[in-house]
Amino acid sequence: ERTAEAKEEEGRKLLEERERWLRKTAVMAFLKEHGFSSVNCSKRTMMKTTFPLHVAAEAGNAKMVDMLIEEGADPDQRNSTGRTAAQVARAAQARKGGLDDAHEDVLNVLAGLGRARSGGA
Repeated sequence: ERTAEAKEEEGRKLLEERERWLRKTAVMAFLKEHGFSSVNCSKRTMMKTTFPLHVAAEAGNAKMVDMLIEEGADPDQRNSTGRTAAQVARAAQARKGGLDDAHEDVLNVLAGLGRARSGGA
């Protein structure tokens, strides 16, 4: 007979598996919609090269930024103008007068990543 702890652990694993599947599905749809083949693959348009993370950051899509990073996107990757996703989000926010919660959320996701890497809270 399985213990309550074992059942709880199994339930937690199933939830994590479902979340992972939902994230992968959402990321795949985003990549397809924007013409990318993988999370770190670039796309060249006209005179510009960009990456999925930069597209999500510029759009102010914090949830997708987070999901792309979970799927292995490199937040330090630079586009053809030499900008990281955080710099792209900051520039998009500035174009909106600096009063833009969506891009602020993107910057918070990316800043949180930096803190996690350096061991901070």
